[in-house]
Amino acid sequence: MVHLFGRPDIDKLEAERNVPGLIKALNYRPDGAVRARAAQALGRLRDRSALGALSKALDHDPKVLVEALMAIDEIEHGADREREIDRIMEPAYKLAAEWRKESGGRSKP
Repeated sequence: MVHLFGRPDIDKLEAERNVPGLIKALNYRPDGAVRARAAQALGRLRDRSALGALSKALDHDPKVLVEALMAIDEIEHGADREREIDRIMEPAYKLAAEWRKESGGRSKP
């Protein structure tokens, strides 16, 4: 297969939140590292429309396989984990806010 447009720029695609472009990068056969980075980016973006493509990207390249599985998990469960962390940390956030209010934001010696 000939790739007319060269190696995908994963950083640019992610910055632009270009999910279709990242999905295309999952199929960039000349370079498994590109496919793995595309999977990572899709996981960070948490766009559910990428789940089908990530499932199809589970190939024999171990790095791509692991990154695609991790991206699927991040899309499916990442927000739940963040809510749980916020719930656990809520008392600490309240204490920090109270301290800042009482101290006027100054550091204690």
